[in-house]
Amino acid sequence: EADLYIEQIFELTKDSYKQTIIVENTKGKLVPVNIAIHNYWSTPKDWIGTKINGIDISQKVMTEGRSKARKSNTIVFPDGRRIRLKLNDFAGIQCWTAFNKEKEFNHDFVCMEPIISLKEHYFSSKQSLLKEGKAIGVSKEISLL
Repeated sequence: EADLYIEQIFELTKDSYKQTIIVENTKGKLVPVNIAIHNYWSTPKDWIGTKINGIDISQKVMTEGRSKARKSNTIVFPDGRRIRLKLNDFAGIQCWTAFNKEKEFNHDFVCMEPIISLKEHYFSSKQSLLKEGKAIGVSKEISLL
């Protein structure tokens, strides 16, 4: 058994919103840790044509695909909104939306989820194991452009 200390810090300023997550294994055995933050974006004019760093992510959304992320990412929605998404200690962004049994997609929102690894089965890998006394921390910051 392991004891985890988990802290979330939320910071809101006039120009941005920042979220920091820290997970520490305070005592016990190795424990797998995976951190992802679900950012849901309303898409009143559809998400098809949404771009991250100039690259259309429509196909990624339809396949729950992952993209390598930069520390500073520009998101442009079809309705013209522009967002800056700054990431610290995240490797990528997984893009998706809801769909039904017939694979008909919901076009009212899109999720762009910062993830700590691009590996398909990261959570069950050795890299995800957090040793006693060790901590992992990530953060994201969102601002309008």
